[in-house]
Amino acid sequence: MKNHNLNKPIANRPFENEYKFVATDSALPGDQYTSKTETQVTLEFHVKNSRLLSEEEKEAILTKLKRRINDDGFLQVSAGEYNSQTQNKHLAEKRFYNYLVEALKRRKKVFLQDILKRKLKKGSIPKRKPSGQSGKRRKKLLGQKKLYKGPIH
Repeated sequence: MKNHNLNKPIANRPFENEYKFVATDSALPGDQYTSKTETQVTLEFHVKNSRLLSEEEKEAILTKLKRRINDDGFLQVSAGEYNSQTQNKHLAEKRFYNYLVEALKRRKKVFLQDILKRKLKKGSIPKRKPSGQSGKRRKKLLGQKKLYKGPIH
């Protein structure tokens, strides 16, 4: 059976069936309900078991997001900024999709010639005034010696 979701952009794939939320105690300072409610949320997504990602996408995610993947292979995204578990879930989902999109972006290869061309465009290199000479004095001396345009000592 062919999965038609592989052709969709990451943001349009239904990952909701493949991740789960784990609620933990919030660590917000000064909140009187901190120890009573579990508002911090961690989204857990098993990358290798996903049916919505191709093998190439899985490899890219595993290498680029390896710091966010635990030993069991779960990508973990936490959110605890709000006092509401629902708001933290939405924030964790948003971060999850952003991480996937960033991990799967193809980086454009930049060649040294392109960098040099951009830097050497006309007017991109500022003309420096030699130290120790005021602009008026330099213009006066350059007016006298038209052939030599280097610094005058």
